[in-house]
Amino acid sequence: MQRFGGQQYLMENGAIILNYAKQSGVLTKEQAYMMLPQKHYQTIDKVLNGLRVERTLFLRGDRNYVINPMKQQLSMEDYQMIKCLWVLLDLKGDAVLKDSNSNFWLTSAEKPAILSYVKSNVLYKIVPVDRGEEIKLKALETAYKNELEQYPESKIKYIIVVPNIETLEYMPEVDIPHIFAIVTDIPDEEIDYETKKLIEINYYEG
Repeated sequence: MQRFGGQQYLMENGAIILNYAKQSGVLTKEQAYMMLPQKHYQTIDKVLNGLRVERTLFLRGDRNYVINPMKQQLSMEDYQMIKCLWVLLDLKGDAVLKDSNSNFWLTSAEKPAILSYVKSNVLYKIVPVDRGEEIKLKALETAYKNELEQYPESKIKYIIVVPNIETLEYMPEVDIPHIFAIVTDIPDEEIDYETKKLIEINYYEG
């Protein structure tokens, strides 16, 4: 059966958005634009509307989508996930899930990581850490060393997402390949959907 218009967008592009949603549980409409960077944002709006009609994504507020229909309000953990998802979408660049030309896919995350992906045969683990949670980094160091002992050929990198630059002062030194990331919202009047200027992310060497 031949499919046309919005139905085709829903089948092809909607599946990509849902793959992210299954890993994150929550996303913003702006993040959906970055999941399909070659598509115009108005096209993605049509896809999101189609997913709502199909009741596979559920709108909460004016820009947040959840995959669980029972979730009526976003939690602090959801907002934390949104920040980590921004980092993933930024670091993946123009790569698209299930694109035969892209060596990029999502994979299951193990705590304290909440998102994981593979790109160019490197496993990236995204870990949110706030002040007072520094022990998470030591746990990562232990897990990393154990991983290398069992699988010496493993290539793993960590992206540690912290709330602000002041938090970096409290982060201990750890012997793992990592960088820190800080995600900052930009004013609505500075958002540019055409150029996909949607968020500010700064990276710092560990």
